[in-house]
Amino acid sequence: MKQRGRISPFHWASCACPRCEQPARYPRLKRTLYTEKRRDLDLRPNLVEWSQQVRETVEPRHFYFWMCPHCDFVADTGFFDRPLHDVNLSVARFRRLLARELPLRSGSDKVLQRLLDFSQMEGAWNVTHTIRLNLAAIYYMETVPQIRDYESHILGSYYLRLAWFVRDLKKMQEATSDFRQEIASLLRDLQPFWSELSLIESTLLETSFSYYDNSLTRSSKVRSSLDEIQVQTVMARIKLQLGQLERAEQLIMLSKRKLFRFQQLLKQRESDPQLEMSNTIENQKRLTRCKRQVERVDALCDHVKQLKKKRERQRCLDLAYRLDDQQKTALEKREFLLSQGFPAELVQELIPLDQPKTAFIKMLKQAR
Repeated sequence: MKQRGRISPFHWASCACPRCEQPARYPRLKRTLYTEKRRDLDLRPNLVEWSQQVRETVEPRHFYFWMCPHCDFVADTGFFDRPLHDVNLSVARFRRLLARELPLRSGSDKVLQRLLDFSQMEGAWNVTHTIRLNLAAIYYMETVPQIRDYESHILGSYYLRLAWFVRDLKKMQEATSDFRQEIASLLRDLQPFWSELSLIESTLLETSFSYYDNSLTRSSKVRSSLDEIQVQTVMARIKLQLGQLERAEQLIMLSKRKLFRFQQLLKQRESDPQLEMSNTIENQKRLTRCKRQVERVDALCDHVKQLKKKRERQRCLDLAYRLDDQQKTALEKREFLLSQGFPAELVQELIPLDQPKTAFIKMLKQAR
């Protein structure tokens, strides 16, 4: 084992809480010391590579949320740094709305106390601690109508991360049962006051998609076609993770059309002498980034489609092989496979009516 360095993965950041305005110091990961790789379809990283200069390594996802030590408010680190940046909602109004709406939610004090009381939890910081913070952040943000109904991309990102943590639990090999029991107990305690709460991964992904979809037409942050494309590529990735290839392809097609229209508009504006050069350069940079995002997701769609076709072909071959053992005629095989929902083109390719039986058996054996 290589000897690690002496650098801490954290540095301390000082900022005021968006809710109570009290200053505090929070641990922030040094972003240049690690790289997240091998991402799932919905961007969840499967590998984190740390610099050898770092003294100890941690899971970056576990430090995405901060909790105020004064009022227990929880949000992502970016929200603490620049609360409500680039949206039409002031921090002061957010604070007033939260103070007004939170007491109106039945059992809000019990929910937050159950989520944020870590006194009974033993051992190092782990995924269950982070799930609690994630749930608390969701609870706070869903309490504010302007976040829930308009700036819902914030909640979209929170639900997406929560789905990642649920997937983390599924993949954990050691102490999984203890963690699951703890999460099950948490859910039982919260359900009476938070009935719509779920920790089913597919449900969380669908909820994330719904919040992102709502933000496309209602968020003040989504101002241009490029903003819409950035949101739609994330939505397409979520649908790919859910196995809904057709919907993901529709979203990418929409993004391609918007890219083309924006590119045409940019060419027209470049000839306008009144347009500042800095605006043109910035738009070109954003256009290039969006193109890359769309191309990546489009390539993922093609890859998933090819895998799907390959698996479907293999299932059809396996079933046809079993039918051959039953001395079925080619026509009977075709009718049965079509009744199972296989595409007619695939069935006709694998079982031509005029194919000799021996040649068909040879083809099946080669496929297997």
